[in-house]
This record gives sequence, structure tokens and C-alpha cells, in this order.
Amino acid sequence: MSGSFSVIFTVKNEEKNLPKAIEYYKALGAKKIFVFWDGTTDNSPEIIKDDIIVLSQNSIHFEEFKELFGINYPKWFDTLIDNWDIKFDFRKRINTMYAAKLTRELGIEWMVSPDPDELIYFFEKEEFGPNQFQKILADTAPNIDQILLRNMEAVPTEVGKEHPFIDIKYFVNRFPITEFFNRAFKTILRFSKIPAGTIDLLDHYFFRARFQGLYPRPIINPLNGNKIHRSLYIGYRGYKPIIRVKDYQCFIFNTHYWQSNTKKIKSIIRGNILHYDICDSSEYKNKFKQRHIKTIDQGYNVRTYLGWIARKLDSDALADFFESQIVLKNKKILNLLVKKKILRQVNQISDFYRKK
Repeated sequence: MSGSFSVIFTVKNEEKNLPKAIEYYKALGAKKIFVFWDGTTDNSPEIIKDDIIVLSQNSIHFEEFKELFGINYPKWFDTLIDNWDIKFDFRKRINTMYAAKLTRELGIEWMVSPDPDELIYFFEKEEFGPNQFQKILADTAPNIDQILLRNMEAVPTEVGKEHPFIDIKYFVNRFPITEFFNRAFKTILRFSKIPAGTIDLLDHYFFRARFQGLYPRPIINPLNGNKIHRSLYIGYRGYKPIIRVKDYQCFIFNTHYWQSNTKKIKSIIRGNILHYDICDSSEYKNKFKQRHIKTIDQGYNVRTYLGWIARKLDSDALADFFESQIVLKNKKILNLLVKKKILRQVNQISDFYRKK
């Protein structure tokens, strides 16, 4: 089916975001939504159990994965086995490969692999909806295997009242040329064996210089009073993929994109994925609390610090930290960031949910 698509989620305790994300992707025209439960203990399985478009099951165990693929078992998968029980992203990669297999068997052309806190958006379309999205997929050249969506990180401007998908309307823009030079700059620093903490500091001031001191602002660590020198994004600065599944087994899924393996992958960059990452204090605490400790303690970077803050502060103290250090409440600065095109205002997502 030309322009048809499925969606794959690997989920742990996402009862707040998952139902609304499913609602959004169904409105875009998803033919099937695969949900893999990865240790979920909240009420999300009960909430979505009667949705006929959703096919849900537990994460695929690596032994089961081998049996499901048989002689077509991808050998690169062996590199994941040792850390299968520790790395959520490894289990996500396994689930996504299996979902691609099911998608192709169902005769669906494309598959999107976001997280439950991520929504696709194409700014090139004035009214972005099911007809527009499926037409974009249908019109994509037949030699293209993958569409890469640049992520844009949500910026909370007030303490949440309803839901992040409704409350938040501002996102950090993407700057491809600036990001290219930033990657080159950091590569030189790493090659020179500069300590990781110093690289983060220089990275912070790289973007401060680029944006004339307006952004990003440092975060004060409530555990020791020190400054955390964040980069342009608190979360990842990369992509999420839409894969044409007819040759999925020829590629390697690597969480944020598919890579060449037995066939060279042909990709284009188009559209965005809006990432509602750290948008309220309760979800922030939940996000890091449920992660394996080894995936948090990975050096001196903003994500490590935020993980430890979420684990060590009680809910009230974390709410205070979130409001004072993460929320951008200053309207004058907010308007200036929008004027300078550092932030972009997006009303359509909020409008979609309010109309519901």
C-alpha cells in the first residue's frame, strides 16, 4: 500500500504519553501500531487493550528473536546479547527489527520508530494531517530506504497544567551548519584527549557564542550548587527514522537511524520529530528512576547529572528544581529567542488535542 505506515513503540511505564501518542499516529493514518512492554507496571496495557489497531506484547527475548528469524537471523544482533538485560535501547532494537518483519508481512510500506514522547511534524505542510503525511511517503522516490526526521526538543515555559502535548508550544530549532562545525570542534577536542568535563564546558560556550549569550543557559545543580554546562539540547540531537521495510533485513537498526549492512542504505533528511523530553517534574523523575543505574552513570555530562538529580531529590525538591532551572518562564527572553529563531513556536499539536 503506497504511503501506508506502521508505528513501533518499546514502552516502560508510559501511561501518560502512550495513549495520546497512539491517538496522534492513528489520526495521521497508521495502519498498525506495535507496542512492546518492557517491564511495564503501570496501567498503560489496560488503557490501550481494546484498540484494534494496536498489537501489543512483551519485549522479544534474544532466544525468541533467533527462533523468529531462523536462517535470516541477523548476525550483528550477537553484539547485543551480553547487555540485553541492562540496555533498554538494545531491547528496543530487537523489538524494532521484529516489528519491521511484521510490517512487511502485513503489506505496509513504511514504519516509524518514535518514543511515546515524540510526535512527527512536517513544517513544510500548512495543515499537517493524514492525507499530507501519507502523500509525503507515497511521493518519496522508490530508491529511498529511509527518511530521517530531525528531532526538536520541547522547551517548557510553565509548570504543566494538562499534558505536555497540549501545554508546550516551543521547541529548540535545528542549525545544520552550526551543528556540523560543532561536531568537528568536539572531534578535535576528543582527538586531543581533552577531558570529557572540559569538552562539555567548551561545547556549552560554543553555542553561547553562536547565539550571542542568549542560549543555552547553565543549570545549577541542587546537589552541590555547581553549574551544569548544558549543550544546545538537554536530550539527544539527532534523528528518528521512517524506514521502507521491503529491505529492512539488509540494514542494522541503531536506535536513532538504520545503517547499511548487506546493502548500502539510501537516506534523505526531511521533516521533524518533536521531542517532549523533560516537560514536567513527575515524568522527569519517572524517566530516570526506572533506568538501569549503569545507563545513567556514564561520565560527566548533562544527562548523567540530570539522572542523579532525579534519583536523589524527593518529589517536592525536584519540582522546585524543574521550575527554577528547566522551565523558561521569562517571557521577554522567550520572545527574543523566538525572534532570533533559536526557538520555534508550534501551535498545531496543542490545537489537535484541544479539538479532541
